[in-house]
Amino acid sequence: MHISRLARVRGLIVLTVVLTIGWRVIAAAVPDRPVPVGLLMELAQLGVACAFLLLMVLRPSGERTTFDVRAGAFTVSSRMWLGFSLFWILICGIMVGPATGDTWAELGLFEVLVDIPLMLVAVGGALLAWFDLPRLELRAEGVRVRNMRSVTTPWDALRRGTPLRPRRNDQHLALLLDRPDLVAPSFAKYPRLPLGWEADPWFVADTIRWYVDHPHDRPAIGTRAGLQHLQARLAGHGE
Repeated sequence: MHISRLARVRGLIVLTVVLTIGWRVIAAAVPDRPVPVGLLMELAQLGVACAFLLLMVLRPSGERTTFDVRAGAFTVSSRMWLGFSLFWILICGIMVGPATGDTWAELGLFEVLVDIPLMLVAVGGALLAWFDLPRLELRAEGVRVRNMRSVTTPWDALRRGTPLRPRRNDQHLALLLDRPDLVAPSFAKYPRLPLGWEADPWFVADTIRWYVDHPHDRPAIGTRAGLQHLQARLAGHGE
């Protein structure tokens, strides 16, 4: 049976939370002599968290060369944001709460003031990933970054023949505007699109450039036929 991407993400978040809590409980319960097992378990968890962070820095984007089709748009979810969300969950498992061998009653004011922001960051990140935010949407009217505050860049605002392909590990895609009057002044000053999606960054750039240069194809955006047409055209142009 096919399991949707969103269901897999939510399952991964729940699994990470459960394993983090379980790991913390076990680390607090095992004796620390003659070997500090609890400390070693926390260091192992820190290593996993750092591996997530390093992966998101070195390889923020995925390798997909397709989009999901839903609600009249081609969409792709954020790989980088999910990775950061899992990182903060793991960090909370290490940092939040009493140290190994202590109790919750022994927490001082400083520890509480540090723990609360960490928990808010982890919960906030997990909630956004739970609801598939942020995500990139290509629509007939333009390119939209869907988030708590969505931003849409109309196709007609972009310069023909752009954007160019970014480097594989870039976290932003530079955009060139021919009609800055069609976008917000703040965006016109720094026109760029966040990367770190599950799709290959070259595929994202090639797709945007195709629709900038071929306005007659835009009405088919958000349809299965439109996606097949796009993939065939990009393959035919060697992009």
